[in-house]
Order: sequence, then C-alpha cells, then structure tokens
Amino acid sequence: MPAKSRRYFSESGTAFSKDGYQFELKSERWRLNKDVSVSLELPSHVDHVARTGFRATLQRYAEEKSARHTENMCTRFKRFVRDTKTDMVTAESILNWRAILGRDAEWHLGGLKGFLIAWHDYGFDGVPDSVVVVLNRLRIKGNRKGQAVPFAQACLGKLVSNEREAIRGRDPRSRVPNGRLNAVGSCGSFGFCALGFSACYTCQHFQPWIDGPHAEVLEDLYREKERMRELNCSEVVFSSKDRLILAVEHCVALCEAAKNVPGEGFPEGGDGDHNSH
Repeated sequence: MPAKSRRYFSESGTAFSKDGYQFELKSERWRLNKDVSVSLELPSHVDHVARTGFRATLQRYAEEKSARHTENMCTRFKRFVRDTKTDMVTAESILNWRAILGRDAEWHLGGLKGFLIAWHDYGFDGVPDSVVVVLNRLRIKGNRKGQAVPFAQACLGKLVSNEREAIRGRDPRSRVPNGRLNAVGSCGSFGFCALGFSACYTCQHFQPWIDGPHAEVLEDLYREKERMRELNCSEVVFSSKDRLILAVEHCVALCEAAKNVPGEGFPEGGDGDHNSH
C-alpha cells in the first residue's frame, strides 16, 4: 500500500455541520442540528494520536454526512475502545473486537469499518495501513434486513417516524425522555409506569421515534457499564445491564435501517402498524 501524506487536525477554530450548525472544534460536545449533539469524550486510556485522528475524522463526517450517521459512528468507535480497552487502533484490536462481538453481532464492526477506512483515506494519523488491510480482507456478516438480530428482537417496541404518528401522539404526557431529558419516543400505554425510561426499550408499548436520540441512551449505558466494571461488580449485575444495552443497540440499528430504505417507512423487525399494541 503506497505511503500517504499525513494531515493534521487543529483543535482551534470552528466548523459547520452538514445542517449548518456551528461548533467549536476544541469542545467536548458538538451540536450538529436541533436534535443531535455528540459527545467526543473517550476513555482516558486512549492514545493522543488515536484521540486526535478520531476527532479529525468525526469533523469531516459532521461536515459532509448526516448528523445521525455521524452520531452512530461516534457511538460505535466508543464501544470499540471500551470493549477492547485498546489505546490505539491496531489490526490486533480489530480482530479482538470481532471475537468479542461474536459472529451474530459482528455487524457492529461492519458499520465501523467504513469510518476507519475513511479515517485512513483522509490522511489522519491513527489508522495504520495494516488495519485497512485487515478490514478489507475480513468477511463480516451483515445485519440483513428482516434478520432476527442477535438480541432476538430485544427492542420490543414499534418504530414510528415521529411523535405525530404515535399512539397518544397529541398527548405530551406520553413522551419518553432519556437521562438527558431529550425525548426518544412515545409510550403507547394508558397505564401508569414507574420503571423509568430505560425499561421502555424492552417494553412492547414503547414507540421509539426514528429520529430520536437513542445513541445518547446507548452512550450513557456504555459509560455506566464501564463504571460497573471499575467497581468490580458481579457477573449477575453485568448480565442485567447487557439485556438493556442489546435492546437499545437493536433500536439504534432499526432506526438507522429505516432511514436508509428509500420509500419504505420501516425495516422488518420494526412495525409500521401504529394503531395496535
């Protein structure tokens, strides 16, 4: 593979997202549109070169691609470094993550693959040639439309395009806010629920909005699981958190698929019938 001239990222100044929102490059949170903001905070063990390259690549994505796609790539890279505890992107860490994910969940790596190759092709340091060689040689099982994902339809709700299409859509009390008080969907149940928003992702009455900030929920869950790991919590506690993480990952995947299918409201696995629950 021919040597490429390297580019450098300046953390000073500002940039504009594809939707025209201005953000400070040195900030730890970039607002990309009225609904999406991304946190660039990475675990402390991540190497400075990888950290800088990640920010530089994410800036390009923010400027050129949709806010939700940028947010998803940010979330997946964070999961990669947290799962593997790697301080930099290497061929070994890529193969390690594939093994951690397992055959049925390796589509997460398939999603991140494009981001890492773009990172390399943009000319930013942090993704060596060996990583691109490995990524191009890997045959990664995709998350095929209609396939029962590894979490066996962990997210039990029914996707809706927006609040207006939801059952009780005109009732502000049906809105489900996440831990950052941003609405992620609607509750289709008329009963009282005291379980909190996180339980919604495993509830059949939940109606996640396709453009809802579900990646924020996922990011917070990853951070919480990392804290649990640092506290040496038992495997039983870890397992209880994993089911919820899988459900939110499922929801994020369904929403991403729905937005990428022109002329079709919902991928199989989400349900377009909003009049029953």
